[in-house]
Amino acid sequence: MKRITKREVILRTPEKWKLQYPNLDTEPHPSFSLRQGWTKEEKSRRQIYDELVELDRETATDKDIEDIIGNASWTRMKCDECGKAVDTLIRIGEPPEYDSRTAYVCPDCLMKAIALIE
Repeated sequence: MKRITKREVILRTPEKWKLQYPNLDTEPHPSFSLRQGWTKEEKSRRQIYDELVELDRETATDKDIEDIIGNASWTRMKCDECGKAVDTLIRIGEPPEYDSRTAYVCPDCLMKAIALIE
């Protein structure tokens, strides 16, 4: 199990971007960026990465990241049980992989699960 906070997700976004796009200077087919929801400003992968790195680590918000990348998927945190958007999740199960059995549960749903035991 692992506790995950919105702040951690925000701070890891540049690293995750670079993992997703390891060759920052090679651009995809022109239609690719539109399918992925990148900004309409036609930023390159490198430019997006550089802007993410330049964010103030103390004050950066999920909205800042959304404005840079062009969508909210990189910082979205949603409970797998209740479906609510939250700022803290508990990851239960296997470490996330393509075939992993992993669940992300908010503290409220976790407490409800514990109450089922008692």
